[in-house]
Amino acid sequence: MEAEWTKIRSVRATVWTLAAFVVVSLGLTGLFTWLTLNALNNGRSDARGSGIVTDPVNFILGTGLGLGQLAILVLGALVITSEYSSGAKHQPGQLLSPWQGFGVFCAWTALLLAAASYLVQRRDA
Repeated sequence: MEAEWTKIRSVRATVWTLAAFVVVSLGLTGLFTWLTLNALNNGRSDARGSGIVTDPVNFILGTGLGLGQLAILVLGALVITSEYSSGAKHQPGQLLSPWQGFGVFCAWTALLLAAASYLVQRRDA
């Protein structure tokens, strides 16, 4: 676990992506909260009749946290690709190791899809 924290701290963009997450999540949540309260308090009939009134939490938190997750996605991509750029993931003689794992994944997916389609076909017959 300590190695994972070291890996995350060693990426130079960690602070920037976490700052982007906080700014986007809290900023959009604060903006939508203010806009929603402003619309509801000023008596706009279209705001009261819309979905904002029925589910304000999803409207307010959903957008801010949904877009904030993009910054965390970028952080994850940077951490993973930094392993490859630094040579930590490279093992001599195993140039195709990522493709081997992908091949196993595809084989299991094909097997499960074939079994599911067989069962559906058998049920419908």
